[in-house]
Amino acid sequence: MGLTYERRRRLLWVAAAVLVGVHVMAPDRAIVIGGVVPWDLAFHLGWMVAAGLLIELIARTGWRDVDDA
Repeated sequence: MGLTYERRRRLLWVAAAVLVGVHVMAPDRAIVIGGVVPWDLAFHLGWMVAAGLLIELIARTGWRDVDDA
C-alpha cells in the first residue's frame, strides 16, 4: 500500500518548506571544519545537496505520469 498522489504531493511541499526554513535560519558559527572548510560554506554545500535530492524526488514521484494516461 503506497501513498496516494495527493499525500506524496503534500509531503513534498512540507519538505520544500522545511528546506527553505533551514536555509533562512542558518546558524552562524565561526568554526572551521577539518581545518579547511568554514562552517557557512559547509552548511550551504550540504543545503544544496539536500535541495538537489529534493528536486530529484519531486521529479520522480511528485508529478503524475501523463504519458501513460
